[in-house]
Amino acid sequence: MLSDIVDVINTACCKAITPGCKTASTLHQLSAKVFTKEVNKICQYGVRISVLHDLPTTVLSSVLDHMTYFPSLRRKLHQELSDPVLFMKGFASHETDRLKLENCLRHASLIGKPVLPELAKNWCKRLMEIKQPIGFSSILNKVVKTITFGAYLHEAGWVFQSMEVLDIALLMISQAKENKNHEALEMICVKHKLRAEGSALLRTKADTTCSILLTMIENTTDSEDLLKVYLEVANHNFKAHRIAESHHWTRRAMELMTESTSDDSIIEILQLESVYLFHSQRHEAGTLIISQAIHRAKITFGYLNRRFAGTPGSYQQGLRKVYTTCRDHPKLLGIWILPTVTNIRTVRCGIRPHSAGNHACKATDARTTRDYQPFGRDTSDDNERTRRYTGCY
Repeated sequence: MLSDIVDVINTACCKAITPGCKTASTLHQLSAKVFTKEVNKICQYGVRISVLHDLPTTVLSSVLDHMTYFPSLRRKLHQELSDPVLFMKGFASHETDRLKLENCLRHASLIGKPVLPELAKNWCKRLMEIKQPIGFSSILNKVVKTITFGAYLHEAGWVFQSMEVLDIALLMISQAKENKNHEALEMICVKHKLRAEGSALLRTKADTTCSILLTMIENTTDSEDLLKVYLEVANHNFKAHRIAESHHWTRRAMELMTESTSDDSIIEILQLESVYLFHSQRHEAGTLIISQAIHRAKITFGYLNRRFAGTPGSYQQGLRKVYTTCRDHPKLLGIWILPTVTNIRTVRCGIRPHSAGNHACKATDARTTRDYQPFGRDTSDDNERTRRYTGCY
């Protein structure tokens, strides 16, 4: 029965490329619903749904999304999402499919066990089993996917798993030194690794990685690459509570700004500068700059994007610094941001932001959350607070 439904879905995909066909998308949705209901009837936990690999990416995302409506399929959903091949098929697709996938991760974690740690382990195991020479384009494509996945793990709060995945990526890159993209991929990977190590409070390792990153740009003339590296170094020093050094690198990044500088980099510069001003007890100036960062992030990324949610997080850190010097002042400064933070958490995560999987993660979280407050370009570095915004995956 499932194979027959897959044939119908593939037929719908063929019709979808025919100009003027209005029924293909409807047929897609109906087929996905029927497929999911059939899975709910016949599949047992522990038995893999092999035909999922034959589905087109858009239909696969729809099927996984429909599975979230059946509580009886949560264990099955968890099992399928832990398959790195199946997960990467949806992970590397369009942003809309990525959002559906994140929703599936949240529902699958309701069984009490998060998906991403197991998925990261399976992905690393799969990569280590590859015997094909690394120079092949298909393997280089896996390197790009691995770096992207490692950055995503950090974004979701799994910093130690992120480091493991990025180490595998660096190992693969080191075996492809003859490739023309070797240096660019290595620099990107090292930047993400530095961010993860800083979030994990491994400051000695992070300092070493930071030195490696600065060595890599000694002969670089591209201002955009230099700007991004300087911002990463500034973030690293901020996490290590070296505020003066962080400000020094932020200033160097500001000197490289042009009209073509990305909004993401501009927002990060504003965040770093505002936090420095709060630490310098220049509260009004810090509030003005972080307000600009919040406004720009909302316009650029949208109201419920993690990157936007990180800007109020920077403001929170500034207010904490103010609170140590003046007890009443931060209440007046920060009162306008409270509805924003509350709405983000409620709309994105529901009334209860913690999923069941969060309790399984507390042992790992303890080390990461001991003495560091979150701050970063497109991440929330504190595991516990990250999942309050996004749910535990």
